[in-house]
Amino acid sequence: MTDEQWKQVTLGIGSGVLNEGGDPYRLTNINNATNQVTVNVSTQTGLAQAIVAGFYHRIDAPVVLDIPAVTAATTYWIMLEYSPLRLETSKPPVQLKVVTALDQSQGKQYLVLHKISRKPNELLTNAVFLSVKPRIAPTLQVRDGSELPEPETVIRGTVAVVHGDYPDIRIAKQDAGQPVAWVSLLSGKWQTLPDLANTTNFSGSPKQFRRVGTTRYLRGQFYRSNGSHTAYSASGGGYTVAHLDAADLPKRGMRFPIVPVEQSTGNGVDAAGYIVVSATNNDIRLYMTRGTCGRIDMGQISWDVD
Repeated sequence: MTDEQWKQVTLGIGSGVLNEGGDPYRLTNINNATNQVTVNVSTQTGLAQAIVAGFYHRIDAPVVLDIPAVTAATTYWIMLEYSPLRLETSKPPVQLKVVTALDQSQGKQYLVLHKISRKPNELLTNAVFLSVKPRIAPTLQVRDGSELPEPETVIRGTVAVVHGDYPDIRIAKQDAGQPVAWVSLLSGKWQTLPDLANTTNFSGSPKQFRRVGTTRYLRGQFYRSNGSHTAYSASGGGYTVAHLDAADLPKRGMRFPIVPVEQSTGNGVDAAGYIVVSATNNDIRLYMTRGTCGRIDMGQISWDVD
Protein backbone atom coordinates (compact mmCIF):
# COMPACT_ATOMS: atom_id res chain seq x y z
CA MET A 1 0.00 0.00 0.00
CA THR A 2 1.38 3.42 -0.97
CA ASP A 3 1.50 6.35 1.43
CA GLU A 4 -1.28 8.06 -0.52
CA GLN A 5 -3.47 4.96 -0.31
CA TRP A 6 -2.83 4.75 3.43
CA LYS A 7 -3.87 8.39 3.81
CA GLN A 8 -7.14 7.66 2.02
CA VAL A 9 -7.83 4.59 4.18
CA THR A 10 -7.33 6.60 7.37
CA LEU A 11 -9.06 9.76 6.12
CA GLY A 12 -12.12 9.12 8.27
CA ILE A 13 -10.08 9.20 11.48
CA GLY A 14 -9.55 12.94 11.16
CA SER A 15 -6.70 15.07 12.44
CA GLY A 16 -6.26 15.98 16.09
CA VAL A 17 -4.48 15.50 19.38
CA LEU A 18 -4.89 12.19 21.20
CA ASN A 19 -5.52 13.41 24.73
CA GLU A 20 -5.25 10.75 27.44
CA GLY A 21 -5.05 13.42 30.12
CA GLY A 22 -2.17 15.50 31.40
CA ASP A 23 -2.60 18.28 28.79
CA PRO A 24 -0.25 17.13 25.99
CA TYR A 25 1.34 19.76 23.69
CA ARG A 26 0.74 22.50 26.29
CA LEU A 27 3.03 25.56 26.32
CA THR A 28 5.22 26.47 29.30
CA ASN A 29 8.48 28.29 30.04
CA ILE A 30 7.68 31.43 28.05
CA ASN A 31 11.10 33.04 28.18
CA ASN A 32 11.64 36.74 27.44
CA ALA A 33 15.43 36.46 27.51
CA THR A 34 15.68 33.75 24.86
CA ASN A 35 12.36 34.36 23.04
CA GLN A 36 11.51 30.70 23.39
CA VAL A 37 8.59 28.55 24.52
CA THR A 38 8.43 24.88 25.45
CA VAL A 39 5.94 22.35 24.06
CA ASN A 40 5.37 19.67 26.67
CA VAL A 41 4.39 16.04 26.93
CA SER A 42 1.47 14.80 29.02
CA THR A 43 2.01 14.89 32.78
CA GLN A 44 0.26 11.51 32.96
CA THR A 45 1.64 9.47 30.05
CA GLY A 46 4.96 11.21 29.36
CA LEU A 47 3.96 11.51 25.70
CA ALA A 48 2.24 13.97 23.38
CA GLN A 49 0.50 12.22 20.49
CA ALA A 50 -1.55 13.29 17.49
CA ILE A 51 -2.74 12.16 14.08
CA VAL A 52 -2.48 14.44 11.04
CA ALA A 53 -3.75 13.35 7.62
CA GLY A 54 -3.75 9.75 8.81
CA PHE A 55 -0.14 9.81 10.04
CA TYR A 56 1.00 9.54 13.63
CA HIS A 57 3.10 12.08 15.52
CA ARG A 58 4.67 11.72 18.95
CA ILE A 59 7.13 13.45 21.23
CA ASP A 60 8.43 11.85 24.41
CA ALA A 61 10.30 14.87 25.81
CA PRO A 62 9.70 18.64 25.93
CA VAL A 63 10.58 20.57 22.77
CA VAL A 64 11.90 24.14 22.85
CA LEU A 65 10.81 26.44 19.99
CA ASP A 66 11.98 29.91 18.97
CA ILE A 67 9.49 32.80 18.79
CA PRO A 68 11.76 35.67 17.62
CA ALA A 69 11.08 39.34 18.34
CA VAL A 70 9.40 41.15 15.43
CA THR A 71 9.53 44.51 13.68
CA ALA A 72 5.88 44.33 12.54
CA ALA A 73 2.81 42.67 13.98
CA THR A 74 3.25 38.95 13.39
CA THR A 75 1.28 35.79 14.04
CA TYR A 76 3.22 32.66 14.90
CA TRP A 77 1.59 29.28 14.45
CA ILE A 78 2.88 26.35 16.49
CA MET A 79 1.55 23.39 14.59
CA LEU A 80 2.04 19.88 13.31
CA GLU A 81 2.77 19.89 9.59
CA TYR A 82 2.12 16.91 7.34
CA SER A 83 4.14 17.00 4.12
CA PRO A 84 4.08 14.20 1.51
CA LEU A 85 7.48 15.43 0.31
CA ARG A 86 9.09 14.09 3.48
CA LEU A 87 7.69 10.65 2.76
CA GLU A 88 9.66 10.60 -0.48
CA THR A 89 12.89 10.94 1.50
CA SER A 90 11.86 8.41 4.17
CA LYS A 91 11.52 11.12 6.81
CA PRO A 92 8.65 11.28 9.33
CA PRO A 93 5.75 12.90 7.43
CA VAL A 94 4.56 14.94 10.43
CA GLN A 95 6.77 17.50 12.18
CA LEU A 96 6.31 19.97 15.03
CA LYS A 97 7.10 23.44 13.64
CA VAL A 98 6.70 27.19 14.11
CA VAL A 99 5.64 29.19 11.04
CA THR A 100 4.28 32.65 10.27
CA ALA A 101 2.11 31.48 7.37
CA LEU A 102 0.26 28.25 6.67
CA ASP A 103 1.63 27.08 3.34
CA GLN A 104 -0.76 24.47 1.95
CA SER A 105 1.06 23.93 -1.32
CA GLN A 106 2.34 20.51 -2.43
CA GLY A 107 -0.21 18.63 -0.35
CA LYS A 108 0.77 20.02 3.05
CA GLN A 109 -1.78 19.82 5.87
CA TYR A 110 -1.71 21.37 9.33
CA LEU A 111 -2.94 20.78 12.84
CA VAL A 112 -2.67 24.08 14.71
CA LEU A 113 -1.70 23.70 18.37
CA HIS A 114 -1.12 27.31 19.42
CA LYS A 115 -1.43 30.78 17.92
CA ILE A 116 0.82 33.59 19.18
CA SER A 117 0.19 37.20 18.13
CA ARG A 118 3.26 39.38 18.77
CA LYS A 119 3.89 43.09 18.28
CA PRO A 120 7.15 45.05 17.86
CA ASN A 121 8.97 45.94 21.09
CA GLU A 122 6.78 43.54 23.02
CA LEU A 123 7.98 41.02 25.57
CA LEU A 124 7.08 37.48 24.67
CA THR A 125 5.11 37.12 27.90
CA ASN A 126 2.94 40.07 26.79
CA ALA A 127 2.05 38.51 23.43
CA VAL A 128 -1.46 37.11 22.93
CA PHE A 129 -1.50 33.32 23.25
CA LEU A 130 -4.36 31.17 22.00
CA SER A 131 -4.35 27.42 22.61
CA VAL A 132 -6.22 25.56 19.85
CA LYS A 133 -5.27 21.87 19.91
CA PRO A 134 -8.22 20.17 18.16
CA ARG A 135 -8.70 16.64 19.48
CA ILE A 136 -9.90 13.40 17.98
CA ALA A 137 -11.44 10.56 19.93
CA PRO A 138 -13.48 7.43 19.21
CA THR A 139 -17.23 6.87 19.52
CA LEU A 140 -18.65 4.08 21.68
CA GLN A 141 -22.09 2.50 21.65
CA VAL A 142 -23.60 0.85 24.72
CA ARG A 143 -27.07 -0.29 25.67
CA ASP A 144 -27.03 1.23 29.14
CA GLY A 145 -24.97 3.90 30.87
CA SER A 146 -23.79 1.36 33.43
CA GLU A 147 -21.90 -0.43 30.64
CA LEU A 148 -19.61 2.53 29.94
CA PRO A 149 -15.91 2.05 30.74
CA GLU A 150 -14.36 4.05 33.56
CA PRO A 151 -13.96 7.57 32.13
CA GLU A 152 -10.30 7.92 33.11
CA THR A 153 -9.45 4.92 30.90
CA VAL A 154 -10.60 6.51 27.62
CA ILE A 155 -9.26 9.31 25.45
CA ARG A 156 -10.64 12.69 26.52
CA GLY A 157 -13.46 13.68 24.21
CA THR A 158 -14.62 10.11 23.59
CA VAL A 159 -18.34 10.17 22.74
CA ALA A 160 -20.65 7.41 23.97
CA VAL A 161 -24.07 6.76 22.46
CA VAL A 162 -26.42 5.11 24.97
CA HIS A 163 -29.18 3.50 22.92
CA GLY A 164 -31.23 1.52 25.47
CA ASP A 165 -34.42 2.45 27.30
CA TYR A 166 -32.98 5.82 28.36
CA PRO A 167 -31.08 7.13 25.29
CA ASP A 168 -28.31 9.65 25.87
CA ILE A 169 -25.12 11.00 24.33
CA ARG A 170 -22.20 11.45 26.71
CA ILE A 171 -18.66 12.74 26.43
CA ALA A 172 -15.59 11.94 28.52
CA LYS A 173 -14.79 15.40 29.82
CA GLN A 174 -12.35 16.79 32.34
CA ASP A 175 -12.82 20.26 33.78
CA ALA A 176 -9.89 22.09 35.37
CA GLY A 177 -9.01 20.55 38.71
CA GLN A 178 -11.70 17.89 38.40
CA PRO A 179 -11.53 14.16 37.60
CA VAL A 180 -12.60 13.04 34.14
CA ALA A 181 -16.29 12.09 34.01
CA TRP A 182 -19.00 11.04 31.57
CA VAL A 183 -21.07 14.18 30.95
CA SER A 184 -24.38 14.17 29.09
CA LEU A 185 -24.51 16.39 25.99
CA LEU A 186 -28.30 16.31 26.04
CA SER A 187 -28.74 17.41 29.64
CA GLY A 188 -27.82 21.04 29.99
CA LYS A 189 -26.75 22.60 33.27
CA TRP A 190 -29.18 24.51 35.46
CA GLN A 191 -28.87 28.24 34.71
CA THR A 192 -29.84 30.76 37.38
CA LEU A 193 -32.22 33.33 35.93
CA PRO A 194 -31.77 37.04 36.67
CA ASP A 195 -33.91 39.14 38.97
CA LEU A 196 -36.64 41.12 37.24
CA ALA A 197 -38.53 44.28 38.11
CA ASN A 198 -41.34 42.33 39.78
CA THR A 199 -39.65 39.13 40.92
CA THR A 200 -36.42 38.59 42.86
CA ASN A 201 -34.71 35.23 43.37
CA PHE A 202 -34.94 33.63 46.80
CA SER A 203 -31.30 32.99 47.72
CA GLY A 204 -31.92 29.48 49.07
CA SER A 205 -33.60 28.27 45.87
CA PRO A 206 -33.30 30.76 42.97
CA LYS A 207 -35.20 30.63 39.70
CA GLN A 208 -33.35 28.24 37.41
CA PHE A 209 -33.80 27.04 33.83
CA ARG A 210 -32.49 23.91 32.09
CA ARG A 211 -32.54 22.42 28.59
CA VAL A 212 -32.53 18.62 28.18
CA GLY A 213 -32.96 17.62 24.55
CA THR A 214 -36.34 19.02 23.49
CA THR A 215 -37.58 19.35 27.09
CA ARG A 216 -37.31 22.54 29.15
CA TYR A 217 -37.34 22.70 32.96
CA LEU A 218 -38.03 25.58 35.33
CA ARG A 219 -37.73 25.56 39.12
CA GLY A 220 -37.09 27.77 42.11
CA GLN A 221 -38.60 30.36 44.41
CA PHE A 222 -39.02 34.13 44.20
CA TYR A 223 -40.69 37.09 45.88
CA ARG A 224 -41.72 40.62 44.97
CA SER A 225 -38.73 42.87 44.38
CA ASN A 226 -40.19 45.72 46.43
CA GLY A 227 -40.85 43.46 49.43
CA SER A 228 -44.63 43.54 49.13
CA HIS A 229 -46.79 40.45 48.68
CA THR A 230 -47.95 38.94 45.43
CA ALA A 231 -51.70 39.31 45.49
CA TYR A 232 -54.85 38.45 43.60
CA SER A 233 -55.99 41.21 41.29
CA ALA A 234 -59.54 41.45 39.99
CA SER A 235 -58.17 43.12 36.87
CA GLY A 236 -56.22 39.98 36.03
CA GLY A 237 -52.79 41.60 36.17
CA GLY A 238 -49.84 39.26 36.62
CA TYR A 239 -46.14 39.30 37.42
CA THR A 240 -43.30 38.58 34.98
CA VAL A 241 -41.17 35.71 36.32
CA ALA A 242 -38.69 35.10 33.49
CA HIS A 243 -37.97 35.71 29.81
CA LEU A 244 -37.56 32.83 27.32
CA ASP A 245 -35.81 32.62 23.96
CA ALA A 246 -38.19 31.92 21.09
CA ALA A 247 -36.65 28.44 20.65
CA ASP A 248 -37.67 27.56 24.22
CA LEU A 249 -41.40 28.26 23.84
CA PRO A 250 -43.81 25.30 24.04
CA LYS A 251 -45.93 24.34 21.05
CA ARG A 252 -49.03 25.19 23.08
CA GLY A 253 -49.58 27.35 26.14
CA MET A 254 -49.08 25.66 29.52
CA ARG A 255 -50.40 26.45 33.03
CA PHE A 256 -48.84 25.19 36.27
CA PRO A 257 -50.10 25.68 39.86
CA ILE A 258 -47.74 27.40 42.31
CA VAL A 259 -46.94 26.49 45.91
CA PRO A 260 -47.45 29.51 48.21
CA VAL A 261 -44.73 30.02 50.85
CA GLU A 262 -44.94 32.50 53.72
CA GLN A 263 -48.51 33.18 52.71
CA SER A 264 -50.84 35.62 54.42
CA THR A 265 -54.56 35.13 53.92
CA GLY A 266 -56.49 37.69 52.01
CA ASN A 267 -60.26 38.01 52.17
CA GLY A 268 -60.32 35.00 54.47
CA VAL A 269 -58.91 32.57 51.86
CA ASP A 270 -55.57 30.86 51.37
CA ALA A 271 -53.34 32.02 48.52
CA ALA A 272 -53.39 30.22 45.16
CA GLY A 273 -52.18 30.94 41.66
CA TYR A 274 -50.51 29.55 38.56
CA ILE A 275 -47.53 30.04 36.26
CA VAL A 276 -48.27 30.55 32.56
CA VAL A 277 -45.77 29.53 29.86
CA SER A 278 -47.09 30.94 26.59
CA ALA A 279 -46.57 29.54 23.11
CA THR A 280 -46.44 33.06 21.64
CA ASN A 281 -45.15 35.35 24.42
CA ASN A 282 -41.55 35.14 25.63
CA ASP A 283 -42.55 36.14 29.17
CA ILE A 284 -43.31 33.53 31.82
CA ARG A 285 -45.93 35.08 34.10
CA LEU A 286 -47.49 34.46 37.49
CA TYR A 287 -51.19 35.04 38.10
CA MET A 288 -52.74 34.91 41.58
CA THR A 289 -56.29 33.55 41.75
CA ARG A 290 -56.89 34.28 45.44
CA GLY A 291 -55.21 35.55 48.58
CA THR A 292 -51.72 37.02 49.01
CA CYS A 293 -48.31 35.45 49.43
CA GLY A 294 -44.83 36.59 50.43
CA ARG A 295 -42.83 33.97 48.52
CA ILE A 296 -43.73 31.71 45.58
CA ASP A 297 -42.36 28.21 44.94
CA MET A 298 -42.72 26.99 41.33
CA GLY A 299 -41.67 23.45 42.29
CA GLN A 300 -40.23 21.95 39.08
CA ILE A 301 -42.23 22.42 35.91
CA SER A 302 -41.41 21.21 32.41
CA TRP A 303 -42.61 21.36 28.83
CA ASP A 304 -41.58 20.15 25.37
CA VAL A 305 -40.63 22.42 22.51
CA ASP A 306 -41.34 19.75 19.87
